Order: sequence, then structure tokens, then C-alpha cells
Amino acid sequence: MNIEIKFPTKLTIYTLKEVLCQNFFDQAYDEIIIDLSNVDFIKPVGIAYTIAIIKYSMFKKIGKNYKIVKPNNKNVHNYLTRMNFYEMLNVNVQYPFIKHDSNGRFCEIKEVSNSNDVDIINKHIEEIIMQNIKEEYKLRNCISYSISEVIENIFHHSESPVNGFVCAQVYPQQKEFEIGIVDCGIGIKNSLSKKYNDIENCIQAIEKALELNVTCKVDRSNAGEGLYFTKKFIEENGGELAIYSGNGEYIYNNGLTRKSMDDNYYQGTIVHMKFDLNKYVDIKSIFDREIPLSKYDFDDMF
Repeated sequence: MNIEIKFPTKLTIYTLKEVLCQNFFDQAYDEIIIDLSNVDFIKPVGIAYTIAIIKYSMFKKIGKNYKIVKPNNKNVHNYLTRMNFYEMLNVNVQYPFIKHDSNGRFCEIKEVSNSNDVDIINKHIEEIIMQNIKEEYKLRNCISYSISEVIENIFHHSESPVNGFVCAQVYPQQKEFEIGIVDCGIGIKNSLSKKYNDIENCIQAIEKALELNVTCKVDRSNAGEGLYFTKKFIEENGGELAIYSGNGEYIYNNGLTRKSMDDNYYQGTIVHMKFDLNKYVDIKSIFDREIPLSKYDFDDMF
């Protein structure tokens, strides 16, 4: 039996659920066809997600053979090539242009398998942020902090049988920065339920993870603050935060929060973040509202 997974025209955080299928990983197939032919627009989270589900299905050995149907849109195809999408899947595709350095522009799809990977990716992201926010160093450092917290969660908490994946892009005309972070681990609910036994569903788990001082660590020192302040920062920055885990969906955008339980189920966690590189945020005021000044020296942090 073969299965064809046909991807939507636009692959963004809002269309990923069109691809999700709860029963996909529970069956075996002779051939799995990843059909990207109709894709004419793709975001970093779409690249990270696509790689993650393919890698996870390979780990589960649910397909004897895999076939990638490339996008008909040449710009999308070339973009995927430059972002190392095909290389990550060991598909031999030649990039038709000179490969210029990615620093300051984007982060090709990267795997997170150990703490060294976390450090390398964080440094790459920091370089992108530094080149695009040259004056307001506290804003720059806070974006780096927010991203590093989520990436480190992949390595420390996801318990994924395959690596996590990160992909990022600056959009200069819009003055926006987007990043997609995806793992195929146990999900937020299963992770937090080890410590908080009152969590009933995936939405409650996502909301719990975004609270202050919530962590699955036994040692609570300096833990449980990263996701909370990431959310607060994005809210004041006018950015965007989306988290899918299990069948829970949490999206903050344009000042509004939308939460829902979806019929489709994702093995692991998907995080999408968008930052407005033009908008100043009074970062110190965020910390002052929540943490006594005696606990942190703000200037030392940022």
C-alpha cells in the first residue's frame, strides 16, 4: 500500500494541520510520497515540520521507500535547495546559483542532537539578530534569549527519538524575523504530567508551560521562566507565537489568543515565533513586573 501526502499551496503555521494525520504513523506503507508540487510559498516552520515528519517516519520504519515530488514553482524549489532541505533528506539536488553566506539573512534547516548543536544554532541566530538590530542591544539580546530557551527545551525535555529541527529567516522588507522549531518527542502534556498531575488535555498543558515558574525539572533554580518571558516579550513586541503539541493548538497574533483542540494529532511539539524588528520593547519593565529586582540584575542579563 502506498500513501501520498499532498502539501497545501502555502505551507505556514496556519496550514500545517492540513498535513497532520493522527493515524499516519500507525501504519506501514510500501511507498510514502511527499508531494510538494503545489507549494508556492513556504515558511521556516513549514520546512522544519516537513523534515521532522519525514525523519520520524523513517525512524518508525513505516515506509519501505520514499519519494519527494519537488515543487513546480522554481523559486520555492531553489529556496528549499538553498535551505538544505534536500540535502537533509540525502536527495541530490544542485543549487543553480552561487551560495552566498547565510549570516544575517537566514538559518538553514539545522538538527538539534546535543548541547553543542544548541550552542552553534544559538550563535548563528544571534549573528542574524545582531546584523538586523544594530542599535537596540537589549531588544536584540531578548530575542536571542527567547529563541535559545525554546531550542534548549528540544534537547532537554522533548525525549524525541529523532533530532529536533530549527529553521529561520529574516524578511528585510517587512522587518520581521521568523523561526520554526520542531521536535517529535513526547509532547508538552506528557512532559509536564510527570510533575503536574492535574493536566487534563494538551491545551491545558500548553497554557501551563507558558506560566511563570512551571518546569518539569526537579531542580527549580532559574527554571520555568524562559517560555513565560518569551510569551510576554512577543506580546509587547506585537509578534506572533504559535505552539502545536498533541492535538492542542495555541496561537497568539495581533493581540488575540486562540486556543483549540484539533482532530489531527502531532507527535511532539511545533513552535513558530515571529518578531517585529522595528518595534522597541521596554524589556526591563516586563521583568520588573514579575521578578523582584533583588533576584536579577537586569543589566547583567541583557
